[in-house]
Order: sequence, then C-alpha cells, then structure tokens
Amino acid sequence: MISDLIIKADNLKKTYSKVKGKEIPVLKGLSLEIKKGEFVALMGPSGVGKSTLLHLLGSLDNPDSGEIRLNINGNSYIFSNMTESQLSRVRNSHIGFVFQFHHLLPEFTSLENVMMPALINGDSFSIAERKAMDLMASVGVSERLHHKPSELSGGEQQRVAIARALINEPSIILADEPTGNLDSANASSVLELIVSLRKERALTILVATHSQAIASASERIVTMGDGKIIHN
Repeated sequence: MISDLIIKADNLKKTYSKVKGKEIPVLKGLSLEIKKGEFVALMGPSGVGKSTLLHLLGSLDNPDSGEIRLNINGNSYIFSNMTESQLSRVRNSHIGFVFQFHHLLPEFTSLENVMMPALINGDSFSIAERKAMDLMASVGVSERLHHKPSELSGGEQQRVAIARALINEPSIILADEPTGNLDSANASSVLELIVSLRKERALTILVATHSQAIASASERIVTMGDGKIIHN
C-alpha cells in the first residue's frame, strides 16, 4: 500500500556535466520505494550514484526528471511541486542527514553544532539547548559539550553528527557511508548506536555503504548498478 511508503521515487534521471562539457549520466531511470520503519542498506561500487541518489531523496539536489514523493504524518510532499523554501522546511523538519565526513562547523562547539537545526526550525535557545544536551547524552558524548570538532576523535565527531541529525525528531535518516572514515572499533560502536537509536525512535533509515557489517544489520539490501536499482 502506498500509505506504508515514506519515500517513493519514480524514474529518476540525473546527468552531470564534466570537463569539456561532456555529460556523464549517473541515474538512468531509477525507481525506489522505502517503507516506514525500514532499515535499508544501499550498496554498489564506488561511482555508481549512491550519494547522488541520497542527495536527491533528501532534496539537497534536484533530478533532471522523475518524481520523488515523501509521505510524513499523513501529508504527502511531491518535491517537483515545491519551492526551495518549502523543500528547505520539510528537509529540516523531517529528514536527518549523516555523512561520511561529519560536516560539523569547526568554529562552533559540539553542543552548538547539535543545536543549530533546532534553532533554524524555530525552537528557542533554551529548548534547543535542552534537546541537544539530552541527545548528546544518549549518543555518549555528554562530556564533550563544549569541545570543538577538532578536539574530538573521529568516533566522537560522528556521534555528535548523529545527535545533530536527530534533534528535530526526523522520520527518516539518510546516511552516506557513516562508518567509512572510522577505524573498525569506532565503526562497530557507531553501527551499534545507529541500530539502537533506530529501535528506540522507530526511525526509517537508508544507508549508502560498502560495509558488510551495516548490510548484515539492515533489513533489506538494495543494490545499484549502471544508474539503476539492480537488486531490491
């Protein structure tokens, strides 16, 4: 049933222009459905378009053609019908992002980084601060509130990034190689954290990864190849 779907992507196409104007097709009519509450691993060789797909599903970029529909709390959002400001509000309120390179703002403390999306979403400073402190405790970095990213280990930085992704209580997390830049011990602990948070918060998670450990922890593996889904 379509009501069970949180994301439905139909026939997405995306081409990038490279050096000398040569066009490189990345997505070639890709379609994908993600059900509410699923934990899906998106796999495939490097350069196959996994990151491009996540950017499109998260409305960070637009497809050349095709349609993306996001179903949240009884509301249906068709990205192609929305303005940039409307997309921005939906993205900030309902979608959490975790990247391989955490993208924490270096001039701000961990606490300030986690608070930022809540402040953008209209929370007062005190409410955003309380939410951020609670989340940082839940991901195990409450002793690093006032440290800047450069003062944190790679695992700590990724935990802060996960807290930031969760602060607006999103319905879906899009994660791009979240353990790809970590050593095996930190990768394992971050994976355990993602799995436990998903159960606690009834999250939908789509993870682009090369990690067999993440694939094993997921409920479904979707494999990309030649700009399309080749195994679902």
